[in-house]
Amino acid sequence: MPIVTLSSGQELEFPEGMSQDAMAAAIRNFVSGGAAPATTMGSIAQGAFDPLQGGAQALTQMLPTGVVEAVNAATAAVNRAPVIGPITRALGMTPATPEEIQTQTIGRERAYQQSRLAAGETGVDIPRIAGSLIPSTALALATRNPQSLAGSIGVGGVQGGLLGLAEPVTTGEFAEEKPQQVGTGAALGAALGPLGYAIGRAIAPNLPAGVKELAAEGVQMTPGQVMGGIPRSVESALTSVPLLGPRIAGAMRESVESFNTAAANRALAPIEEKIVEGPVGRDLISFVNQKIANKYQDIFSRSSDLVPDQELGQDIAAVLRRNLLPDLMTSLRREVDDRIIQPLQAGRLTAEEFKEIISDIRKLSSDYKGSAVGSERKLGDAFKELRTSLQNWFERTNPNLAPELKAADQAYANFKRLSQASASSGAVEGVFTPAQLSTAVRAGDESLDRARFARGEALMQDLSDRARSVLPPTIPDSGTAIRQATGALATGSSTMSFPYATLAALAGLYGAYTPAARQAFQRAMVAPRGAATQAIGREVAGAGGALGQPLISPLVNPRESLLQ
Repeated sequence: MPIVTLSSGQELEFPEGMSQDAMAAAIRNFVSGGAAPATTMGSIAQGAFDPLQGGAQALTQMLPTGVVEAVNAATAAVNRAPVIGPITRALGMTPATPEEIQTQTIGRERAYQQSRLAAGETGVDIPRIAGSLIPSTALALATRNPQSLAGSIGVGGVQGGLLGLAEPVTTGEFAEEKPQQVGTGAALGAALGPLGYAIGRAIAPNLPAGVKELAAEGVQMTPGQVMGGIPRSVESALTSVPLLGPRIAGAMRESVESFNTAAANRALAPIEEKIVEGPVGRDLISFVNQKIANKYQDIFSRSSDLVPDQELGQDIAAVLRRNLLPDLMTSLRREVDDRIIQPLQAGRLTAEEFKEIISDIRKLSSDYKGSAVGSERKLGDAFKELRTSLQNWFERTNPNLAPELKAADQAYANFKRLSQASASSGAVEGVFTPAQLSTAVRAGDESLDRARFARGEALMQDLSDRARSVLPPTIPDSGTAIRQATGALATGSSTMSFPYATLAALAGLYGAYTPAARQAFQRAMVAPRGAATQAIGREVAGAGGALGQPLISPLVNPRESLLQ
């Protein structure tokens, strides 16, 4: 006759010819003690109520005896109440000593495991794990993360520790097992907190101010710049890592170059021109300048000859009545006579002549307004007023071209900020940083005491301010990273000394900094999220330690040992 030895050492003898399935069913029935097979809903309920059982066990074991007795007395009184009593008794709220709770806890677990065996179930208990997510989700909602990576570690540790505290002790001594459960749960929760935070932030990113606006302008940022905070700091530190560092430094430089392109497109927007990709640095400045010059040329090529009118005479006379020092007034009169009055002796100006005059007056205005001498700056204002008068004359003569001329002037004003930033002493080969553009924006603000810049309303200031908070303050030198990597290799500190796991992580990061990967990441992070998605993301970001229940529970409580 076949004889089967159980894990307990017990032997079972079966009749000859009995099938393997029948023998397995008989063994399950014997081990389970004839228990009813477990159901899916029963397993879910078991997982949902585990923390209640474990909590009752922990309270009775850890609270002073007097407190336990007082609670039991109050529970007994409630159970005797005519209305609420039947409800509390149905929920299992009955007085019990610590010893009775301990016996009840172990008996409950044993009965459940026997019902699983009766149903032929072994291994991972998916329904019970699903049920355990009910109380752990409630815990996550009650202990929300302060929305930071560092905070997620602490909150995750608290969540995991509380789950370990509420886990029933079904084997060994409570005083020995409970500290291990709490410690293991806290450690796992602290490790899972950042993971939950990362997942939550991916669902509903909490991006730094300005990132979405820069993305809309066409700026291609690095992953660290998109996320900000600690990821940005880590990214900056990784620029010194051999092999990976040059790739990251190069990507950071490309982000500044793309910002330059975005600024150029902002300048060209009034004349409906755009750069998709192409020149950088000084070539970019030359390209934008030529585009704007071409627009002016196109406008003036379609212009009629300009005949002086009474309003022009009145405007010029008003300029010449300005209160200037005698020598400066002499200079103003001379320029007006040489550049305007003399050419108008013929009775009209061609568009080409007008273009040269307006260009000369613009330069005079710019030169004098940039003077350190206050009286000369007043002369610059006079030339600016004169230029405005000439433009108004052009618009009266060619009303159909007036909107285009204003657009070209707007583009040129934007371009002047770019040109000055590109000419800064710190600009590398004409590539300027957001800080350098900000300086040029401030210098170009002609309002009294630069009030518009102080209010954040200066021309192109919105773009420069946003970029300053996101992009690096200097242009990263990928050559420095290459030299550092070369030095590390030469001194023997090469990637060969890294563990394989580290090498794999570096390889993954290297791939993440390819242009295609960076673009895909940025698109995903700045994509609009609905209110529901935002809410889910915020909750998941703070639930890492609590939602780690499927991992925490089996590790802090190996229930399978009960039936061995």
